[in-house]
Amino acid sequence: MPADYIAMKSPIVYSAGLLLMSLLLLCTGCASQEIPEPAPLPQTGPPTLEHRSTEAEVVSFETAELRAEFLLRNPGGFPLRLEHYHYSLEGGLSSAPQSEHREPGLSIAPGGEKVIELNLELPLGAPQPADPEALQPELEFSLTLEAQVSEGSGERRLLSASAVGSIQRPELPQVSVPEVIIRQFETRIIRLEYVVEVRNPNSFAVRYTPQPHEFSFAGKPWVREALPGEFRLEAGDSRSFAMPLQINYMQAGRRTVDILIGDKSMEYVLTGQAEASPGEQTYSFSFERSGTAKIIRP
Repeated sequence: MPADYIAMKSPIVYSAGLLLMSLLLLCTGCASQEIPEPAPLPQTGPPTLEHRSTEAEVVSFETAELRAEFLLRNPGGFPLRLEHYHYSLEGGLSSAPQSEHREPGLSIAPGGEKVIELNLELPLGAPQPADPEALQPELEFSLTLEAQVSEGSGERRLLSASAVGSIQRPELPQVSVPEVIIRQFETRIIRLEYVVEVRNPNSFAVRYTPQPHEFSFAGKPWVREALPGEFRLEAGDSRSFAMPLQINYMQAGRRTVDILIGDKSMEYVLTGQAEASPGEQTYSFSFERSGTAKIIRP
């Protein structure tokens, strides 16, 4: 082979060798690195409407306030338009359901969501005297929301979600006599105090205005008078008053004296009138409470 041919071929071979080595190194580096997986495609699907929460608060004898939230989701790839929605509220002491139609015209971006808030009043009717045996302690209600939406493709959907719940029935203040305290046995009279307790079982404050009441036991009415003045009862609170009373042995009779001297408790009847005001409105009511009072002696 001619020498000039060998001299001409050597640079070509050398360059080819360098190129081959570079390719090998590049492939080795690629083999040592992990190839990242492609990002997952965003999930798509039809829009959804679901109930998220409902808070209920009794604010007066006749009204409860509801604060409900519903969540509208758009998992699709196109904007979603909330054209209008309609709610229906049933329960309490109202025979006719409440309903309302609203047209917000909102747009929800792909993958976005919107909270629909409802602030409602639930009528509870006129307040009733407290009577655990006669009254249902809770009032049930149901709330339904229907939403009309349109997707980017032009398709319309009617979505629906519901919630049920209950609230504590409001009651007029409860009046009772938990105990009778014997202060002193004297020659002709017995000095005692009967304790009158007024309790507010509600979740709101009440202003209580007492009027004359009658305290009876052993088949006889012993006193007719009123508690001292108007007072305020916070939610769930109670207030007690020791009312003085003296009983003459000769007028009382044997049965009454035997109860006061020897028994541990007595059956009583307390009747009267009062006024209760949770706000600006005042409710006048009568009460008659039969119960058992504990007798406490010195």
